Amino acid sequence: MRKDIGVLARGDLLVEESDQNRLTLSPRREITVGRSADFPVGIDDPAMHRRFLHIWNSDGDWLIQNVGNQITAKIHPEGNIQFLPQRLAPGDFAYIPAGKSSIAWATKNARYGLTLTNASVIRRPQMKPSSDFRATAENFLPSSEQQQLLDALAKPVRDNPFAELHTVVPTVEELAGELGWTKKKTEQKILRIVDALERAGVPEFQRSENRVPWRVLLARFAYEQGERIE
Repeated sequence: MRKDIGVLARGDLLVEESDQNRLTLSPRREITVGRSADFPVGIDDPAMHRRFLHIWNSDGDWLIQNVGNQITAKIHPEGNIQFLPQRLAPGDFAYIPAGKSSIAWATKNARYGLTLTNASVIRRPQMKPSSDFRATAENFLPSSEQQQLLDALAKPVRDNPFAELHTVVPTVEELAGELGWTKKKTEQKILRIVDALERAGVPEFQRSENRVPWRVLLARFAYEQGERIE
């Protein structure tokens, strides 16, 4: 169906379902995957979401988000030991690892899969010489909007310090509503903070180490830092 491929340039992303359904994205392009989306998959399956996956580029990194409301996908990096397999539940978003990855999901009617080839260069964590958490965290100075977001994440943890984080930390949609932002802006702000903390060398925010949604890690970070974040 789509043969817009050619040779991958550095930074491009190749999305493939089959030899007949494939598409190369430059960093300026974005697509949705689904039954009635830019990249059609499962067009005869009424259980497939019309829009299921959103793929886009942010500052040189490819990201993928599950924009459906029922189906969960799983991303499997192939040969990239810096990333572990990752579940992508409705609303979740994740970095697409450099190199080749597969993503699989199923409806009640069929199983589906895509192959993603990310021609970006793997960004190595820029670790600081010191391993002290407080010292590295001090290299991060949030903007006023970033501070708003961190405060909104930390508040329910301060109010319920003994609760399991995942039960009290607001979803991206709840954060957006509370802050009066769009969902996309909220996601982008989260990623900007994560990038800054990664560059500062904060261990929890090195991408190869992440096992927990970023908003949950940020809520714990903001709560623990307390008066240090100004």
